[in-house]
Amino acid sequence: MGKTKKMDVRPSKVTESELEKMQAAVVVVNKLKVEIANSLMRQDDMKAELKARIEDLSAISTELEGTYPNSEISINDGSVKYKEDEPSDS
Repeated sequence: MGKTKKMDVRPSKVTESELEKMQAAVVVVNKLKVEIANSLMRQDDMKAELKARIEDLSAISTELEGTYPNSEISINDGSVKYKEDEPSDS
């Protein structure tokens, strides 16, 4: 009694149409991944820029505090409002 060999009749490849759909979806997914990575890198750049500008603002504030001590400066019109000296306990 010999063994009979079964023929595998399952397809060995997807159809051209199926392959094209799958490839198109992979291209879109890969493009989106690249865009996300780029936006994250841009976000890091923007955070570094923000930190630098905050440091600039702090330096300007320190400089102005030397010129206009004990005051508040309006960012809208540049007016200076001097704070009253703290009352002493005497």
